[in-house]
Amino acid sequence: MANATLAAPSMSLGLIGFKMAGALFFLLALIFLGFYLLKKFGYKGLSRRNTKELEIISQMGLGPKKSLLVVRFLNKKLLLGVTETQVNLLSEVEADREQNFQQLLEEEKKHHSSTS
Repeated sequence: MANATLAAPSMSLGLIGFKMAGALFFLLALIFLGFYLLKKFGYKGLSRRNTKELEIISQMGLGPKKSLLVVRFLNKKLLLGVTETQVNLLSEVEADREQNFQQLLEEEKKHHSSTS
């Protein structure tokens, strides 16, 4: 055992460093490619859920990090004030009883034509 020597490395230190740098570059390239693809195609993990009960109908920006949202949740439409730190319920309307503008206009035309 006294004569036991370690085998000399078959590659030089510069070649080992070059291979390690290449492997590191390859791993970083894979990570950046993954981030790029995730940003380009988006994360679709939440889309598997049934999101019919929650839908953003409209959004209006009021200033930096301030906006109004009209959200449909189940059978209600909610007007929400959203800031950087909080969300406030401003108004709530039953969505099933709400009529669109065209239906209201037709009903008014019928009502005025029957009274004249």
